[in-house]
Amino acid sequence: MLNFGKAREWSYFDVEGLIYEGEVMAGTRIPYGRGMLVNKDFGIIYEGWFQRGVKHGYGRELRVDAGGYIYEGDFGYNEFEGYGKALWEQTGVRHEGTYSGNRRNGYGIFYMQGGNTYKGNFVNGFREGYGEQQFGPLVNYKGNFYQDQMHGYGLLSSHDLFYDGEFNMGKKHGFAKVWSVKSGNVFRGKFKEDQKHGFGLYKSDEDYYLVRNHQGKGIFKVFIKNYEVFMQKVVRLTVFNYRYYLRMMRYMATYSFKRRAIS
Repeated sequence: MLNFGKAREWSYFDVEGLIYEGEVMAGTRIPYGRGMLVNKDFGIIYEGWFQRGVKHGYGRELRVDAGGYIYEGDFGYNEFEGYGKALWEQTGVRHEGTYSGNRRNGYGIFYMQGGNTYKGNFVNGFREGYGEQQFGPLVNYKGNFYQDQMHGYGLLSSHDLFYDGEFNMGKKHGFAKVWSVKSGNVFRGKFKEDQKHGFGLYKSDEDYYLVRNHQGKGIFKVFIKNYEVFMQKVVRLTVFNYRYYLRMMRYMATYSFKRRAIS
């Protein structure tokens, strides 16, 4: 923490590609307090607070060689540390949120090109954990991310179509429910690499069908005469399948994390 009682004086010096003007510790060239530092070799301009020669406290940094990258916010020992705002002038991409170790860490809002917006958690610069991403005006995703990819449980909505289920590194993969509000059609079943794959249930016009798909192509479709009796058999088979409990545990853990993230 800056000691405001420490003797300081105003100074200017230009040495080895560095230009500094501001407060220094009395009798030294060590920045201490308010000042501006220009690194001519790397095209970096910093205005803000210093402590014992390092950027520490509130400041603003412009990196010309990085395409007009501007960061304004908290610094800790020469690194982005705390709350800050970043802007890439050439592309208009910007971020508001918490930083740690020069990277986006914790909750933030990321405004990308093409109208894409992400609100949620970051880990070491990646979208990771629970978040919500808007892909343009019509496509929205709410759920888990891992290394910038939809991963785990989530809800993806596009126009009139909804996908509520599992993802694996950006692709629909695992069990899911898919439905259309306009048509009322509903599919419950498995996906693999963005394609329907395996057994599933399909509902259309109050009729139910048992279907099987392979890499997105239908293998067979059987009409279910008595849906209630059929589901009773399915439940009995599911309860005695250990995978059911593993899926329930994963779903409960995801739901619990989601509630904590929202609160």
